[in-house]
Amino acid sequence: MLLPGFLTILLDSAGSTNNHAKELIRGGRAHRLFITAQEQIAGRGRGTNTWVSPRGGIYLSLAAPLTGRFSKESLGPRLALAVRRVLMARYDFGITIKWPNDLLCRGQKLAGFLLELVKSPTGQEVLIVGLGVNVNVTPERTQQMWYTPTSISREVGTTVDLPELTLALARDMVHAVYDETMSVTPDDVIREEILLCSATIGHEVTVLLPGGARISGIARDVSRRFSLMLEHGGIITEVDAGDCFHSTPEK
Repeated sequence: MLLPGFLTILLDSAGSTNNHAKELIRGGRAHRLFITAQEQIAGRGRGTNTWVSPRGGIYLSLAAPLTGRFSKESLGPRLALAVRRVLMARYDFGITIKWPNDLLCRGQKLAGFLLELVKSPTGQEVLIVGLGVNVNVTPERTQQMWYTPTSISREVGTTVDLPELTLALARDMVHAVYDETMSVTPDDVIREEILLCSATIGHEVTVLLPGGARISGIARDVSRRFSLMLEHGGIITEVDAGDCFHSTPEK
């Protein structure tokens, strides 16, 4: 399972594939990476969240220098749409995107991203994209989880070829944000696509902001900067980043 132009590292078990990528980049040993693990024992999500990562799922990290062809705010939405397109083309079930870039099926958690920017010893800015997908295993719900997990195999009733799907997802993620030969889809078009498949717009939500504060209201729109436009107390607040929780997730 090789990805052209990327150093491919296939791990049986890892603490976190993103952490493994950061160590290599900061050590100056590589800057274009494709890392997968059969399991993660310390998988990470956004903020302080963990990502339960038993065998049977897809856990991968891609890393490459930023090209400057896209706005940084659009990177997460571009990746979420790319992964959604791959899955929707293969499997007969609906997938929506919870702001900013989690994938849900029937209101249940299917996949999530962790995007991190790090600098190499030469000062080059490298984007690390971590992706976790519940494929042939449905993690048990823990007290920390707001959303009940689901998996591809649960939704389609059959086992999925993990290596083949992993490589297909990685290729389309590369095309979405790393490949300089691909034409650039304008941010406005990406925003419209996000709105069409949003699981968040129109819902009452609470957003846990960086630093620990919370803000609650009705999600009304996604701005041109891909911020969440939240109505509360008769005003609209533009939320740039945070962990978004729908008030009534499917149990």
